Amino acid sequence: HSLKFQTLAITGVEPLLTIMQAHQTIHLLPVNILAKRDNQTMTETPSDSLITYPCDFPIKVMGSTVPEFVPAICHVARSFDPDFDDSTIELRASKGGNYQGITLTVHVHNREQLDELYRTLSSHPLVKVVL
Repeated sequence: HSLKFQTLAITGVEPLLTIMQAHQTIHLLPVNILAKRDNQTMTETPSDSLITYPCDFPIKVMGSTVPEFVPAICHVARSFDPDFDDSTIELRASKGGNYQGITLTVHVHNREQLDELYRTLSSHPLVKVVL
């Protein structure tokens, strides 16, 4: 399956990345973007953010139900937040049991760190979706 990415700019709201598959919207993810619209470049400035840094930021990660999924995601979280506590994660199995969701809260210091965390999690081979 191929994914189509569509960037939206909404006044007064942080930019969103809409993931579309088979013409259906699956999820919205906050992203730091440089978007071209009508040949103008729009950039995010610190005052555009709805998030105040540093902060504890909850992230939901979905992946296949395999034994190495949770330890792998916790390892990534610790690489961005050395004080990350594995015992604070929340786990949920999918209805069919083939997938599991993890909610983890990571302490981030700035937008760049948060964006890199999303990129790292999204590119992990065991991860299906990051919210």
